[in-house]
Amino acid sequence: MTGTGDSRMGYRVDVAPQGRGCEGWQHDGRYIAAVVVTEDGSHLCLLHWNLVAAKLQRDGYRIDYTPAARLALRMGRRE
Repeated sequence: MTGTGDSRMGYRVDVAPQGRGCEGWQHDGRYIAAVVVTEDGSHLCLLHWNLVAAKLQRDGYRIDYTPAARLALRMGRRE
């Protein structure tokens, strides 16, 4: 994942379409629902997205979540 190429810009993330599976190969062929779709079209589950998000932030990217993605990730929600 390369982002926009300019670390001063945001990296856009949206909610994954319902029924779409994670593209991470580590699932050993099991279906795991994707939670987000990234700017470059990758569909990722929560586990894989958290790893990618951490890397993007270390590289200086700001992650811009759509409202739907924020809801799917339960961002800002208190349990």
